[in-house]
Amino acid sequence: MSVKEWWRRQTGFTDAQAARWENTRERGRRRFVLAEGVLKFGVCCGILTAVATYLLGSPAPLWGLLAINLLLYPLGGFWVGEKTWRDNERRYVEWRRRGPAEQ
Repeated sequence: MSVKEWWRRQTGFTDAQAARWENTRERGRRRFVLAEGVLKFGVCCGILTAVATYLLGSPAPLWGLLAINLLLYPLGGFWVGEKTWRDNERRYVEWRRRGPAEQ
C-alpha cells in the first residue's frame, strides 16, 4: 500500500462515520461547536487544568485559576469546534464525491 493510499484511509470517512456525521449535521453547526468545542473541550480542559495547576503547588487560589481558565479555554474550545466541523465537512464532501461503495 502506498503512502497516499494509507493517508486517504486515515483521513477519509467510512460509511458508518459518514452516517454519524449526517446525523450530527442535521442538528446543526452551532449546536456542534457549543457542545463539542466549548463545553466538552473548553470547559473540561479549563477545569482540569485549573485543578492540576492548583494541586501542583500554584500560589494562586483555585477560584482564581478556575475563573481565568473558564474564560480562556472555552474560547479555544470554540476554535477547536469550528476546526473540527470544517474538517469533518471536508471529509464528508470527499466521501460523497467518491461514493459510499468505494472504500
